[in-house]
Amino acid sequence: AERTSFLDLCKDYALIAEKNEVYLCMECHNNTFTNCLEGAKRLMESVNSKNFLMYWQPNQFLSFQENIEYAKEISPYTKVIHVFNWLKKEKFPLADGIDTWAEYLKFFPENILCLLEFMPDNNILSLPVEADALKKIKSRRLTL
Repeated sequence: AERTSFLDLCKDYALIAEKNEVYLCMECHNNTFTNCLEGAKRLMESVNSKNFLMYWQPNQFLSFQENIEYAKEISPYTKVIHVFNWLKKEKFPLADGIDTWAEYLKFFPENILCLLEFMPDNNILSLPVEADALKKIKSRRLTL
């Protein structure tokens, strides 16, 4: 009953978003309806709105291959990608994940918006280095 009520609310909000020409996006997150591919796809297919989409990010607790499958399947419903480089609870510089991210991005449109979500050391002064790594990921993706 709770799931059905949630889906109905999302459909109602999607109609409001369409009427107002805005997007509502759900984020792929642990401990939520979208914590797994099946839940996210079910949500997107149930709501079925071009204005109700996803923010995709890899799940740092899943394997690379599981995240690749998630990216492949959810890409048609994705508006924005949150970019970071974590393994479980440990954060790493984005430059260490360029190859991994280039693989993820293969499944999304070339012009998809990618946002840096975290600094690996929680220091805003790392932003230029992380931004440079994101630029390398985007350019590397174009050459694959």
